[in-house]
Amino acid sequence: MKIKKLNREKTSTHSSRTIKIYNNKKLNASKRAQNKDLGKPPNLKNIILDKPNIWAAKEKSIRLITFLINQGRHFLLHPAGTKKILKYESNQQKQKEKENLHNYINKMKPLYDLLGQISITYLGFQQRQQKKERLIVFFFRNNSQIDPQYDNLEPLINNQLQYELEEIKFQLDKNFFRELHEILKQLVGNQINIQNQIKLITQKIVNQTNDLHELSQANTIAKNLFIQLLIEQGNKNLQLLKTIIEDQDAKQLVKLFKYFITSNSLRIEEFITNIIKLMQGDNFNNLTENSHQQDIFNDECLIQLKYLYPENDNSIYLSDQEGFI
Repeated sequence: MKIKKLNREKTSTHSSRTIKIYNNKKLNASKRAQNKDLGKPPNLKNIILDKPNIWAAKEKSIRLITFLINQGRHFLLHPAGTKKILKYESNQQKQKEKENLHNYINKMKPLYDLLGQISITYLGFQQRQQKKERLIVFFFRNNSQIDPQYDNLEPLINNQLQYELEEIKFQLDKNFFRELHEILKQLVGNQINIQNQIKLITQKIVNQTNDLHELSQANTIAKNLFIQLLIEQGNKNLQLLKTIIEDQDAKQLVKLFKYFITSNSLRIEEFITNIIKLMQGDNFNNLTENSHQQDIFNDECLIQLKYLYPENDNSIYLSDQEGFI
């Protein structure tokens, strides 16, 4: 009996020791898992990594690209998923907002369809692949431009402007790049001189617009402003645009284009001024406020901006004007 008891005590002691070892191992493993610095090189907190020398890591370039997107990207109107989202929305306030968005998309669809046709047929932009999306984007390069021809231009006198232009040039449409280069080439001297030169450049663009016979030859800034103004006025010009498209009345569209650009030349001056400010290092707070904005930014439009759908968020691609959200 004593031998059996002794064996049981040994077995119990062995089991207890095994459990203790197991628990210690488990505790140590837990501590290692909680050690966030495990496997990291020593003095990691003291290591400083330089930003890569690309435009996407530079604040001025990002602000400039963002400004061009905000000015040249005209809303993506896509009804995908709206009915399904409305069906399962339990919050009444959000449901009301999404209903307004759905109604806004349906309301603006005819206008955006017409603007899409105008941008392709008359303004010289290529056919987009995704026809369900009503979107127009200016200023940025399309992937189909195999040879954008960014080189062989005379360097700018202003080294700062030259540097900032070089940082973003591969994102820009080749025509806009050349137009912007031509504008920057004319800007020399102090800020007062530059502002006076911007006024002269604006007047030159207006004069070029008034001499136009083909809208595809218009300045990119003027083309963008034309679409902006039509969107801002909502469906006010819808019937006129329908008639122009149906009758293929290019002369009437040119006449409307000239009227819009001439009447809103200050918007061109503000646009160029803001580009120069951003290139000189200003932030968005110092940009010229557009005092001529129409009532497009109403409640419906703000709702649309707030509820951009995830299926469209993945289509952003800076070097493809057909792929912007």
